[in-house]
Amino acid sequence: DLFLAILPDKEPTIMLSDFPVCDASFINPSAEKSIERVKEAVRGIRMVRTEKQVPPSQKIAVHILPADSESSNLFENTKDALKLLSGAASVEIISEAPPSGAISVVVSGATIYLPLASLVDSEKERARLSKEIKKLEQEISRIDSKLANEGFLAKAPPALVEAEREKLENFAAMLTKTETELAGMS
Repeated sequence: DLFLAILPDKEPTIMLSDFPVCDASFINPSAEKSIERVKEAVRGIRMVRTEKQVPPSQKIAVHILPADSESSNLFENTKDALKLLSGAASVEIISEAPPSGAISVVVSGATIYLPLASLVDSEKERARLSKEIKKLEQEISRIDSKLANEGFLAKAPPALVEAEREKLENFAAMLTKTETELAGMS
């Protein structure tokens, strides 16, 4: 058999080969933890991009404030990967928090700041937030009137009434967050 003549120590077919065995020397918990921290940072940046409706083609600025020297080294060594995976124009390691006007993302060992100016057109963002506030206020008003209606409270199953109250709490929290965001842009 030609195969056996060329590679005499190899099996002629995978069906007859031994199952691969894990080489424990390749297991590196420290490296795995570091990569998880980088992945967490990328997820956080992408989440903000999605929330702010930043198109994938738009490059953003990323500033990382590490909590310690280990985190500083990690993010310094992975700047290129972070830049590529998060759609950043630049990734900069900083030593103090930037002035207001940046969205912060807290991850293990660092706080990431994304300057708002690099994320959105401020006029469009103000308009979007104002529209969202109006929509949330309408939803809150609708649920308030439903919960104030004695007929609804008397006839509706308790689970439905509770679901409406939970919706009201969620909308109120979203409204507060959106109003705070709009106020922060001023």
